Amino acid sequence: MVVYNGLNRHFGYMKPDFYYEIALSSLPQIGAKTIQTLFEHFDSAEEILKANAKAFENIPKITLRTIELLKQKPNEEAIYAEIDFIQKHQIEVFTYSHPQYPERLRNCVDSPFIVYYKGTANLAKKKVIGIVGSRMATEYGKNFIKNLMQDLAPFDPLIISGLAYGIDVAAHKEALSNNLETIGILAHGLDMIYPKAHVAIAKEMHLQGGLLTEYRFGQMPEKGNFPARNRIIAGLCDAVIVVEARQKGGALITAELANSYDREVFALPGRIYDTKSLGCNDLIKTNAAQLIQSAEDLIIGLAWDVPQSNRQIQTKLLAQLTTFEQEIICQLQAQPLQIDNLMLALCCTAAELSIGLTSLEIKGVIAYLPGKFIRSYY
Repeated sequence: MVVYNGLNRHFGYMKPDFYYEIALSSLPQIGAKTIQTLFEHFDSAEEILKANAKAFENIPKITLRTIELLKQKPNEEAIYAEIDFIQKHQIEVFTYSHPQYPERLRNCVDSPFIVYYKGTANLAKKKVIGIVGSRMATEYGKNFIKNLMQDLAPFDPLIISGLAYGIDVAAHKEALSNNLETIGILAHGLDMIYPKAHVAIAKEMHLQGGLLTEYRFGQMPEKGNFPARNRIIAGLCDAVIVVEARQKGGALITAELANSYDREVFALPGRIYDTKSLGCNDLIKTNAAQLIQSAEDLIIGLAWDVPQSNRQIQTKLLAQLTTFEQEIICQLQAQPLQIDNLMLALCCTAAELSIGLTSLEIKGVIAYLPGKFIRSYY
């Protein structure tokens, strides 16, 4: 109980069953999807770990082997060591049930059950951009990031990357230089920094952004952790920008994940014979990413900025809309909607809606948002 009282003093909000949440997350071979399935049938980690074998019957995808793993005795020494580390370093710990668990990440099908966070940035910030790319960045890529951060600074987005060599660390450095908060997503525990060359910038990020991971303290940066880490980068963002990427690698994995989560993906084009840009060029060629040349492409693509002059023009156009177009605007006034939900609300066909939306977009009355949502400017 003393440990939990210490946690309460540090973090303000901690569930009584926090011990069990760490215990559940530490069980070997019990992944995020399995835990998500279990929470559809149980109210807490404590309830899951204390349930008898019969309670797991008829739960889809919960095998006898999974039940055996769940009935293992937790390593209490390791769990309390974890809690002591959390308390000592004032780390915030968010699980699915925690109100501060990042909402963008919670909506991903393979989101981690638990994340550890040390920093100052608001994970629910309105504008969040992920930047990934080659570990062997060229001046072309670095200069693009430098100009991008300068131009994005007035919009105050949160910048997410992986604290790796090359494009990642360039994004973090330029964000800090432009007074933007930036968070590094780690492939290991918070008790270390990998690579060690980035210890100094990681300390700066603690004060102007932060570090976040799904891995417990003591977890080393193993090879398989890096692709898994990429899903958190993609899941936390509104959009991912790929800057210099080969035809295979972590940056393309992140882009693929971002598309699967219905995030917007942008890629910086490069010379057709430049191996460091082949991945970006392929993303653009296959329509897996929008071409980006400057911050303006991102701002327009995410509908961040609507000049006042455009709003005045749109007001005049509103009176000239067809009845069906006005019905679309009426549905979008309360909140942005996805196409499927808009089609159901209007009781129309996909073809009819497509024609109406195209007309409204040309007239500058609507805009497409990350996650395939549509918003109205009225």
